[in-house]
Amino acid sequence: MTHFALKRLLLGLALMAAGPGVWLAPPSAIAEEPAAQTDSAATARPAMGTPASFWGPFPERADSVTAAFVNQRSPAWEKTLLVPYWIVALPPRAATAGLGIGFRYLDRHRVISRVGRLLGPRTGPFGVLINVRAGGLTGFGGGVTILHDKFFGPRNRMKLRTESTTRGTHKFTLGIRLRRGMLDQLELGAGYRVQPNTQFFGIGPSAREEDKSRFTQEQSWVGTAYTWGLAESLSVETGVAFSAVGARGSDEEYEPLLSERFAGRLPPGYRDRSDGFSASVALRHDTTGEDGRPERGGVRRARVAYFDATDGSDVSYWTTRGEVEQFVPLWLSHRALALRGCFSWIEPIGDSEIPFQRLMTNDEPDLLRGYRDFRWRDRGFTALSAEYRWPIWADRTADGQGADAYLLTDLGQVFGSREEISLENVTTSFGGGLRIVGSRSGFLGRLEYARSVEESVIRLRADQVFQFTRNGLYHGRNPIPIR
Repeated sequence: MTHFALKRLLLGLALMAAGPGVWLAPPSAIAEEPAAQTDSAATARPAMGTPASFWGPFPERADSVTAAFVNQRSPAWEKTLLVPYWIVALPPRAATAGLGIGFRYLDRHRVISRVGRLLGPRTGPFGVLINVRAGGLTGFGGGVTILHDKFFGPRNRMKLRTESTTRGTHKFTLGIRLRRGMLDQLELGAGYRVQPNTQFFGIGPSAREEDKSRFTQEQSWVGTAYTWGLAESLSVETGVAFSAVGARGSDEEYEPLLSERFAGRLPPGYRDRSDGFSASVALRHDTTGEDGRPERGGVRRARVAYFDATDGSDVSYWTTRGEVEQFVPLWLSHRALALRGCFSWIEPIGDSEIPFQRLMTNDEPDLLRGYRDFRWRDRGFTALSAEYRWPIWADRTADGQGADAYLLTDLGQVFGSREEISLENVTTSFGGGLRIVGSRSGFLGRLEYARSVEESVIRLRADQVFQFTRNGLYHGRNPIPIR
């Protein structure tokens, strides 16, 4: 670009900034820059009544040299159609705008950075994190997570986590991930979880809300999984695990007790413990690349598992599961629609009844978020989930640490036969929440509210419904039932 052309560009930008009705000189009125100027030309004054410029006077105002910038009005029918959208969108937009103001206020006063240092101090590869959990059946609680990012190798990871809550729930997990080459990895994991106020309403999609009862569920597991990377986004995972899950009575403070509510018709496996080994193989196709703010890509996963009891019973069964997730970019950056569908089914071998504590239920990650955990149980589970996500605060950069808001809806049900899958049995949940995202660690936690026809549930969790199954043993995720 020549020096004279650059001047013309700067002049044009200045005139556009000046607003409507600005006079623009046509190209013919601006001659090529002369090689030299005479003294008389340098001292020439502009004509009276015309504004001065770097190149001399502007021409008189005329249609050929005047441009008016007018905002085109929207048609009446468009405004009419947008009124319902404005009404529906006003509450969430006002709420998230207020949250964004609050985050920015805390950021200006360095509250967020101080809390981050308190909850997540790290020194080299070793670190200690404070866990916080609230809502649902477990109540309020927390614990400590100990991390090591170079566990006997630069790419190996170790995680030890403890958690206890005010309602007597305790959980301890240990996970180790050993990377082998660029795509392969070995996982080792063990865990223990006891929950004294687990809910039971009966078995099947028609289980009644008024039949709610309580019992104590105790689970322990140890297992290993090896992942072969067939390609950058395609892998095969094989796993073997031993698990034990028992169901017994609870303290009287958690009335009504299961043994009283279902006296004479106790579910199979109550007051007993089910022990056994499971072996599984899964094919996974993952094109997301990250779990903080994925805007595109998806996860496809198919898994088959076989369980055989070692407690003297004849219980054995196959479990099949399919899961599809997709992230769709929307009209603005970091706005995305997250979609998820899953289907799980237990096929028994022989005539032995499957212990009820091993049946499919709405526990993580298969949440029906307007219902408390364990509201439904049966041999099958299917669900559809959707989240519309948008950012409300960023610490330094758009891709860095921040908070995203989202609206959610879940549709799903349990079933004992494929004939029971129907709109009549489908449950519906809707709500919204906040996702906290770290600059390097990706997803950190979520706070969400969801509503159903039965109740409202508030949850504060460090796990998400989407992208849950990745590195399950390392993260200490409960493999009972087989998912």
